[in-house]
Amino acid sequence: MCLALFVASDEPVHASAGWNGTAALSFHPLAAADAWVRNVLSKPYVMYVGSHTGCSCGFAFGLIEPRTDAEAEEEARGRQSVAALRELLETRLAGAREVQLLACWAGNEGSLPGPSQTVGLDYFGGDEFQFPERAVIMVRRA
Repeated sequence: MCLALFVASDEPVHASAGWNGTAALSFHPLAAADAWVRNVLSKPYVMYVGSHTGCSCGFAFGLIEPRTDAEAEEEARGRQSVAALRELLETRLAGAREVQLLACWAGNEGSLPGPSQTVGLDYFGGDEFQFPERAVIMVRRA
């Protein structure tokens, strides 16, 4: 199962050329199956956001103590993906009051969202990070 992250803003985010296996962040237009997201998020421009993994599963770090070189590499790439997402949000917030996010696991797309929460950019840092499932997250400038 994969995590899907959707970002909604007042300004368009241009789609990436596609995931190339090295980018920390990629943007994709909504697939027809993801049209339901427009009923949950209220901003006019909605995109699917992929991490370094191609899907959104890579937006996490600090959840396990790396024991192998591969786990340490994944940890570092997760931190890079979250940092790149934070940079995107900071850019989006320069001209807007709020950006909305929704993360859900594949198979739960049609489920009603859980509670919403409002956060600042500092939410995307610290010792560990992962998105709560089905929460609408409103990111606002400080």
